[in-house]
Amino acid sequence: MYYTRDEDLRLVSAWLENSTDPIEGNARKGDTYWRQVADTYNATTEDDRKRDPKHLKGHWHKHTRKVSAFNGIYVQLRDNYQSGRSEEMLMDQAMELYQSREGHPFTLGYWWKAVRDSPKWNAHICLLGHGPRKIRAEFDVNAPPVEEQPAQVRPAGIKRAKKGRQSDYSAELAELIKHLCKAHASQQEETASMKDFQQKLSGEKVEAATLNLQAAKEKTKAKLIDQQTKMLDKFTQMISVDTSSMEPWAREAHIKACTLMSDQLWGKGATLE
Repeated sequence: MYYTRDEDLRLVSAWLENSTDPIEGNARKGDTYWRQVADTYNATTEDDRKRDPKHLKGHWHKHTRKVSAFNGIYVQLRDNYQSGRSEEMLMDQAMELYQSREGHPFTLGYWWKAVRDSPKWNAHICLLGHGPRKIRAEFDVNAPPVEEQPAQVRPAGIKRAKKGRQSDYSAELAELIKHLCKAHASQQEETASMKDFQQKLSGEKVEAATLNLQAAKEKTKAKLIDQQTKMLDKFTQMISVDTSSMEPWAREAHIKACTLMSDQLWGKGATLE
């Protein structure tokens, strides 16, 4: 069963509403979190259009990857954009670059506009990097589920348990910092790539402008040659006219007209002899 635009936006709203605090959201089990999202979503949904948590989560992951990819392109273009460009021009270039990279147009602009300014969503995609499988699932309840192997754990004492939790937290924090550093390095690479793309685009525009100018010059030259050809034909006809029977004033005017055309065709000083 397909999702309408309104259903997409209600899913986004339910996802954001359940926790605007990414730390609080991550502290809950993934299944519990998505059950709460489903409850919020289904509360405003007709009975024959309600979805289960698994279906909503799958739909979210499928589309958030596309939205995240577009957002990365948009942010990089915005941060490296030339001054004087409008938001509309920025969006057009982001759409063009997205289609060039992904092979299909970006059709989730309404989804992106609903989440782009959300701190929770920005924290979420920061953790994801270039895809939800690039970090461990325990960092994000929205990551795809992973299989866990059962293990026998011996109950620990209070002090040992506290020390263990601190150790786990430090390890998780170190892992998170590691992935954030990788994401930052990747962003720098993307920024460099973006600059190369803009330079190439500028070069192509200059080349196109040069070709257009050359074409205009060729067109003007062809028009001038055509005019000269017609003038030469007319000049040939005029010098072939017998002026012996003309009145003196008419003969003088004829000679002046022929002289003027000769000057235009070959330059001043040419003779009719």
